[in-house]
Amino acid sequence: MHANWLIRFWKGQVSLPISYWVVGILITLGALALSSFVELKIESASSRAELGIYMMLLYVVLTPVVIWQSVGIIRSAIRHPHRGGSAGWATMAIIMTVVGMINFTVDFYRSGVPIITESISLIGAESTYPPTKFRVLNNGTELELYGGIEIGSELLLLDVLKQNENITTIHLHSIGGRLIGATRLAAVVKEYGLNTFVKTSCSSACTIVYLAGKERLLGEDGVLQFHAPALGGKSMHDNTELSSAFDQAYKDADVPNWFTKKIRNTPNTELWAPSHKELLRAGIISKVVDSSAYGFSGYEDESEINTQAVESGLLTHAYLVAMKDKDPDTYYRIVAINEEGLREGASINAIATRARAVFEARITHYIAHGSDADIVDYWHLMIKQMQELQGQYPLACAAFVYPEEVPLEHHAGNEAQLSSEVKALELEVIAKLIAHQQVSPSLYSDEESDDIITNLVKGMKDSSKAHFEVVAAPKDFLESPDIMCSAAIEIQQRFIDFEIQKAAKLLRTISAQ
Repeated sequence: MHANWLIRFWKGQVSLPISYWVVGILITLGALALSSFVELKIESASSRAELGIYMMLLYVVLTPVVIWQSVGIIRSAIRHPHRGGSAGWATMAIIMTVVGMINFTVDFYRSGVPIITESISLIGAESTYPPTKFRVLNNGTELELYGGIEIGSELLLLDVLKQNENITTIHLHSIGGRLIGATRLAAVVKEYGLNTFVKTSCSSACTIVYLAGKERLLGEDGVLQFHAPALGGKSMHDNTELSSAFDQAYKDADVPNWFTKKIRNTPNTELWAPSHKELLRAGIISKVVDSSAYGFSGYEDESEINTQAVESGLLTHAYLVAMKDKDPDTYYRIVAINEEGLREGASINAIATRARAVFEARITHYIAHGSDADIVDYWHLMIKQMQELQGQYPLACAAFVYPEEVPLEHHAGNEAQLSSEVKALELEVIAKLIAHQQVSPSLYSDEESDDIITNLVKGMKDSSKAHFEVVAAPKDFLESPDIMCSAAIEIQQRFIDFEIQKAAKLLRTISAQ
């Protein structure tokens, strides 16, 4: 017999009961302990290399141990009858050992090879995922994560959150990445109670992070894309053992079984993008929202935001095309507002409000230099807008004529929204008004315009004393918005009841003052 017990075991010189039962139990317990140790180390790994080492450790250790154990048991079983033992028991031990080796080989092929392949990649190669990047948006209340997801991404997120304590919502714009990185990011999102929001697309492991949101918001054009995980370049859609951590992540997010099953059955080389209706039914998303109310996000690089890119969007609107031609100074102020707002990560609504303020400051100039037909068309448009608001939002209606008297929160666009048809008509009318600007328009003298307006108000007084009182003291009627609105509509209508040249000349004169 060899002096070294390990070699004696390998040569079958240890009795079959000890080889099969005692050593078998000890190795099983050792494997369980090693598995628990590896699992803990994987969970706490702080680098790709460290993660790779611990991922392959179990198979690196167990493979030679299993071979040593199996060979030792088979050799001991062959010797067992010669030692006076049962031949039947020896045969059974050989059969069970061979079955065990076959099972281990199958498991090694299905799980071990992908794990070792992935581990080698983690240790010796650069990450194939783009780096995780962050942008603070919307006055420090929102944050965008874009790029890939890798081990250590959660540390970057923690650092940003510590420096920006007012963040409540995280935008996700990612192709996905490493599952362990995603689960760690999800834990941070939960810890900070962040809402998650997708404006463009969130794919693969990114969806794990999305599901951690306090409220899970999806933009009107947002897409969530799911598939089974991959390991070592191989899809795990048909490997229950290796996809268990993936399944658990979705289970922790209360994803229904039918939805998880559909994800698991989608190979990693494909993507499943369920409809908004399916996402709502499965409880994946809390609601679909208007993305223009959230900070601007969804682009890859800061260089994508430039004057040319901004203009390519703005010049899809006819009124801005006309403005660039007839009023370039104002146009480029609006371009600058958009470019600056996008770089700041302001919401599209906030940017539009800033740009509209610049436009509204110029509208009297456009009326003062407009053609007769365009000015009257613009006035008809305002009356149409006021009539649309009259029923439910009379103060918003009155604000067209009395913007100073009506509190800002009651103006159209704040308290009330105009229909898409009327908004489209507004852009069309304004485009014509700007496009047909005149250099030397025809105006009334101050005396002439005063006489016309005096007669206009007198006619209003004769037809409706209540409306005349609104004109005289509009603030007194804030508690009577219906009367205030109808009076505002009447006075607007009276301005264009004249023949078109006189009406346009009067409105042009008033706007030029």
